[in-house]
Amino acid sequence: MSERILIVDDEQVIRTNLVEALTRAGCEVEGVADGETARQRVFEEEFDVVVADIRMPGMDGIALLEHLVSERPDTLVLMTTAYASVESAVEALRRGAYDYLLKPVGFEDLLQKVRHLISYRAVRQEVVRLRRNLHSRLGFEGIVGQSEVTKRVFELIDRVAPTR
Repeated sequence: MSERILIVDDEQVIRTNLVEALTRAGCEVEGVADGETARQRVFEEEFDVVVADIRMPGMDGIALLEHLVSERPDTLVLMTTAYASVESAVEALRRGAYDYLLKPVGFEDLLQKVRHLISYRAVRQEVVRLRRNLHSRLGFEGIVGQSEVTKRVFELIDRVAPTR
């Protein structure tokens, strides 16, 4: 794994432990202490997954999640919290989080969820690529063709279409 992960937690011990555990697993990991710094880092660089605590001073995890969903929709968000409730989990998932972990976070659970999210992200990107490829192959109004003759017909249609 060489995926980029951002850990966002105001508790330094937790943040450091998560960064070290994911780094040992082969990820490229960065840790920040607050939502505003996380938002700035995600604006500056692309991360595959953001692991964010829900309760933080200043910009909390839910506000960060909303910014990430609108500004970096390809970045997947995994929320963590020590204050578990069904309502907070549902709220995080409803607003765009892809998963939810309770603290204390087990490193194996975290690694499994991160790997799952990275696999999901790769599949999602492949679907987008395949759809673009299919769309470019369909050509005009669903006409399918890749032969040289068909390509010349498409070029002719392109030249003639704007004329009377």
